[in-house]
Amino acid sequence: IASCLFLGGGGGIFLQGKAVTWPHTGLVLIDNQFTDQAGSAISLTDQSRAIVRGNVITTTVAGSDFTGIRCSACSDKSRLEKNRLEGVPGKGVVITGCMGDTSSRNTVANNFISVADSAGLTLEGNAWLDVVYNSIHQVSSDTMQVSLRSAATQQLRLINNILLNSGGGPAILYADSIQPGTISKCNDVHTFGNITALYK
Repeated sequence: IASCLFLGGGGGIFLQGKAVTWPHTGLVLIDNQFTDQAGSAISLTDQSRAIVRGNVITTTVAGSDFTGIRCSACSDKSRLEKNRLEGVPGKGVVITGCMGDTSSRNTVANNFISVADSAGLTLEGNAWLDVVYNSIHQVSSDTMQVSLRSAATQQLRLINNILLNSGGGPAILYADSIQPGTISKCNDVHTFGNITALYK
């Protein structure tokens, strides 16, 4: 699916494989424009080797329930890269239950994400994930909102990202103890508030 305009509606694209053990393989979603959806712009479940690249997501009509890109149970070298989410009023990118291994890590790279609520990037229950070279900006004045939130994500590489919270909350929230295999280095992390990173 390439170079399409998705305008309005409750959601843009919702694609689901048959099951975690029987995923759809080889989805390519490139250079599309998503404008003014009320729910998720892109929602993917049970995908293998998916490529989501160069999409632009903007909305002026959604509330805090909006999610720009949601990937659930996407595996085996799936890539989310070079996407732009501008002024999203809800969640930016949500990655849940996406599993890889040493030879087939999933990747979130070179995305620009600007949000005004919740979190720019949410990671929940993943393994073998590379988050690299992203720029994530949280602008909400609610100091409970963050740029990046991670929970129960193992073997995470968080490298060379810019994480800014200009609303005063933390740039990074680890919602539980840091998981095995986590590497965080060469990130530019900044907040206009008092707490740059928070562990709960």
